[in-house]
Amino acid sequence: MEMLNDYFAEQKEFIEKHYVMTKCHENKTSLTVQDVLGYRVNDFVRNLYEHYSNFSLSWETKQGKYVGYFKFIGYDSLTSEHEYFVEMMEECYDMETDEFKIAEDIRSWYPVIRFGNGDAFCLDARNGTVVFFEHDVIDSGQNLHGLRIASSLNNLFDKWSKIHFVDYYYWDEIVGDDGIDLSNKALHETLDL
Repeated sequence: MEMLNDYFAEQKEFIEKHYVMTKCHENKTSLTVQDVLGYRVNDFVRNLYEHYSNFSLSWETKQGKYVGYFKFIGYDSLTSEHEYFVEMMEECYDMETDEFKIAEDIRSWYPVIRFGNGDAFCLDARNGTVVFFEHDVIDSGQNLHGLRIASSLNNLFDKWSKIHFVDYYYWDEIVGDDGIDLSNKALHETLDL
C-alpha cells in the first residue's frame, strides 16, 4: 500500500532543496493502526504510525547554522517511551512532593516527538492534546512546560508540516489557543514565509 501524503518524505525533499541534511534515520514498519492511545487519527497521521517505527532528521543551513532536529516516536514505542519518561522523572524529581505540580502531567504524557535538547511534544492521554515537555522543568520551573502545541495529533502534523517541522525555540511566541498559529508574525519573520 502506498503512503498518502508522507509528511517525512516531503520534509526530506524540502531539506534537500533548501538546506543540508546532517542526519536522517528511519525504520519502516507495517502495522494497522486505528487510533493512537484511544484517539482517532486521520489517514495522513495514521500512515505515519503504520509505516514508520521511528524517524529522526536534522538539518542546517548551507552556512552550517542549525535549523532543526526531531525524532518521531513510532506506535510500537509509545508505551516504552512513556515508561522511560516517567522513570527518568521519578529519578530526578520528587513525584510525591510534586513541587511544580507536574506529576500528573508526567504520568499522563506520552512523548510523540523528541528534540535534541531533551524537550518533547507529548500526547496528553487525558484529553488528546499535544503539549510541550520542557526538559529542564525541574531546574527552572514551569516556563513552557505544558504549553499546548496542538489540539490533536492530526492538528500537530498538519500545522507543523506546513512550517517544515521547525525546531522553534520560543514556542510560546507562535502558539495560540488551538496550538501552532500559522498566521503568527514572529513565525513568518523567522521562517521567511
